[in-house]
Amino acid sequence: MRTLFALILLAAFDARAATLQLTIDRGEMRGPLEVHVGVRGDHEEGMRWTAIHRMPPNGSTLAIGDLAPGIIAIQVRGAGPLERAAAQMRIGDGLSAMTIPLHGKTLRGAITDDGVPLANAKVRFVRNDDLWDAEVATDARGTFAATYWQEGDVQVELYGGGLQGLVSTQASLRGDAMNWTFAIPMRTVRGKVVDEEGKPIAGAKVTLRRSDERASRLLTGRSGADGSFSFRGVAAGVHTLRVAADDFLVSAREELRLGERADEQRTITMQRGARRTITVVDSTGAPATKAVVVCATGSVVHSNGFTDGLGRITLPVPASGRSAIYVFSPRGSLGVLRVCEASAMRIALPAATSRVEVSTLTTKNEPVPHLWLLMRYDGEIIPPEVVKLARRAGLVLNTDDDGRLVLRNLPKGRYEFWPYANDAQAEALLASSVDVAAPVVLDVSEGTHRATLRFAR
Repeated sequence: MRTLFALILLAAFDARAATLQLTIDRGEMRGPLEVHVGVRGDHEEGMRWTAIHRMPPNGSTLAIGDLAPGIIAIQVRGAGPLERAAAQMRIGDGLSAMTIPLHGKTLRGAITDDGVPLANAKVRFVRNDDLWDAEVATDARGTFAATYWQEGDVQVELYGGGLQGLVSTQASLRGDAMNWTFAIPMRTVRGKVVDEEGKPIAGAKVTLRRSDERASRLLTGRSGADGSFSFRGVAAGVHTLRVAADDFLVSAREELRLGERADEQRTITMQRGARRTITVVDSTGAPATKAVVVCATGSVVHSNGFTDGLGRITLPVPASGRSAIYVFSPRGSLGVLRVCEASAMRIALPAATSRVEVSTLTTKNEPVPHLWLLMRYDGEIIPPEVVKLARRAGLVLNTDDDGRLVLRNLPKGRYEFWPYANDAQAEALLASSVDVAAPVVLDVSEGTHRATLRFAR
């Protein structure tokens, strides 16, 4: 009987197992490769890497089996420090396919600190979607050179070489031969995080974001035991400072305007929230585990986290006001619930049986890439600040290089989309309560639904 029971369990497990057929488009890359397999973890920091496969020189295909349906990431590594390329996708039962291209490009960097070359320092590159990181070192002239495989936006962290602490900035890896120079700015933002009684809060996550028309640059850190934090090498311009800590509501944005040589100091007072336990179940009534849960009022995020093995999470929420709970499952589907005074709430996610494809093209059928879309689902706007957190569950609302957005495993309902290019345009749409009629309106039932947005050029 015990043997039969084990066989039944094995059969049930195999029925849900997925296989990924991976293809590496090597280009001119001929050396051996390491293929790292990752799954979406139940923490904010990103992927949990679970297995390594080795591919011989000139090898280009690999079948990876026994995968659980959900979000999976593949990271390909070569011999060089920046020879990294990665992609992620949501896979279902059965066979899925992924192709990762490798294109060798040259990156040359030069770093100075107050006009002096920063010699013998470490330069760590972290891709903005956390799918890979890599590290190089500067030489005696404060320079480095390396081959990189994948274009994209990265956070750059500098340490060592006589630096007191960590300096962070952002860079955009683009082009076959890229020269990147960085002069560490002589600006510091420091402060302290306290509660409403003035007591220090240790371990709070502090973020400093500088926005412009091209990119949104983010620096992150943690408060110390005395509640203090410090960012050195901050660029001039307008920045927003926000803080998050357990059992406290995320602080309101504080705007900082930094000049040429600034030493800005701030004290951030955080408010305790009313604790609410949210239980999330899927369309069958089973616990929705590792779902992203966000509490927000408009574009202001108050708290967020992941459901546990029972589909539960406890979050601090505002004691009053019109805030909402947004839920995004890594297996698909989403839900929205207005916060109530009850200490416990339950959200049942609808079945995810639909797919939406939106193309952004010019009137000459040329793609309009990297365009963001504001989405309203059954009358509920999903604010961009919430969408940034929903990426951890696989929801991405910007078009790719081909001007195409594909949203898989959606529930039925009405979906409306507005295009925007930057945070300022998104805020303007939200401030108007989206009075402008949506250029894309889809009444989605089961199956695939397609729409095209055209722009005159």
